[in-house]
Amino acid sequence: MIAWALVTAIVGGTPSTDDAVVAFVERPACSDEFTVTCSGTLVAPQVVLTAAHCVVGKTGLEVHVGAPVGSGAFIAVTETVVHPMFDDASHAYDIAIVRLAEPAGVTPIALPTATLGASSIGTSARVVGFGVVGAGEVADGERRTGTMQISAVDPLTFTATPSPSNTCGGDSGGPVFVGDQLLGITIAGDPTCKVRATNARVDISIDDFVRPQIQAPLPTTPPPSGGPPCMKPGDGDDGCNASGATSGWLALALALRGCTRRRRATA
Repeated sequence: MIAWALVTAIVGGTPSTDDAVVAFVERPACSDEFTVTCSGTLVAPQVVLTAAHCVVGKTGLEVHVGAPVGSGAFIAVTETVVHPMFDDASHAYDIAIVRLAEPAGVTPIALPTATLGASSIGTSARVVGFGVVGAGEVADGERRTGTMQISAVDPLTFTATPSPSNTCGGDSGGPVFVGDQLLGITIAGDPTCKVRATNARVDISIDDFVRPQIQAPLPTTPPPSGGPPCMKPGDGDDGCNASGATSGWLALALALRGCTRRRRATA
């Protein structure tokens, strides 16, 4: 039986077919449990754009490609690069690039060519992420999307309000589309997930951070092992294969544990 626990999805959203939006998970080697921590967007076959606070201090991260979580592929994270001007307290430059051990196998999202400004206020924005549909709800591991309205544009961030959807914890790092342009990353919001969301502006960091990091060489060394190798199913093991990843039959029984809200509350 699959045991879904409290995690976090778009409040007032609907199922999303945005294959390039992935979930970040923490999964101990040979464990039958994992935790969904954040969302992200593939911007190259082996590169994910996400929020810096989603990866700072984290080790052993993987991304999950596909929805619901547990039905697709887990890919190891080999390297994370946080914007050099990131400030956790103020949310300034809350952007990071994550490199994967192998191609994700889905079409990446193109980098934006448009920019945000005062004229963007009142414009509709589309958010995507893996998270709960309301405070205290039980998540189903689905990827969801919804619409918000831009209410303010600042030099480093922009604010959006429900129209009728809103982001919530676990949607951090997920994309905010204005039209077909990836112009934001979900980073924070009010505690109830009903009033507003704060988003990092992607457009201001394209030339000096995002594009150069996408074009940088991929790591040539594998990520550190999460533990000793596991035996194959049927050899008296706990259901993990030789690489330390869970086998297909066990993946169907994975449980989502409760996660820390990474879309943090603001006053």
